[in-house]
Amino acid sequence: MVITALLVSHLVDLLLPLDFTAAMYIGSVLGGTSSAVVVPLTRVLKPSPGPTALLLLESAVTDVFLIVVALGLLQALAAGAGGAVVETQGGWRLVLEVVRSFLMAALVGAVGAFIWSAILDKVRRMPNTVFTTVAYACFLYGLTELWGYSGPITVLAFGVAVANFSNIPQRVLGKFFTFQLTTFGQNERAIFGKPCSSSK
Repeated sequence: MVITALLVSHLVDLLLPLDFTAAMYIGSVLGGTSSAVVVPLTRVLKPSPGPTALLLLESAVTDVFLIVVALGLLQALAAGAGGAVVETQGGWRLVLEVVRSFLMAALVGAVGAFIWSAILDKVRRMPNTVFTTVAYACFLYGLTELWGYSGPITVLAFGVAVANFSNIPQRVLGKFFTFQLTTFGQNERAIFGKPCSSSK
């Protein structure tokens, strides 16, 4: 993804009368594999589960990453940053801002996932709570965006964390917490994972 984005940016910088910031913006927009293309391809080609999962995860991660980078560059363009600014001090400042946004958003997502996993078992006891996880993810998204960080990264970290808390041994968690973390059930996985299903 990074190599593709840089190559596209370099070609745009050479062939089009645009400054380097605009070239990087175009490169970031065109640098990733789109989930809208990868998901139908995996359904048609039907590769083995390992490569399929890797392709789907890569497309999802790059989509989020490139959206954040493109928005950062768009803000730089709106502020009137020129190519020289992005290539020197402004470029490093932009990179640091993107990294900081990613880390803080991932932290919010992980903490939110921990809280949700701690109360998910109690939430399930109430009626009509199938989509409460989606509502909570939307809440985390809005809260993170309100704080000025990346909402998509937060939701991605939230989903990955909640889905994989079961891989943490209970004896490890028991040393620090008295409650048990709950992960997604079969019904929730069937609902939330439907767009990525390989079934017809």
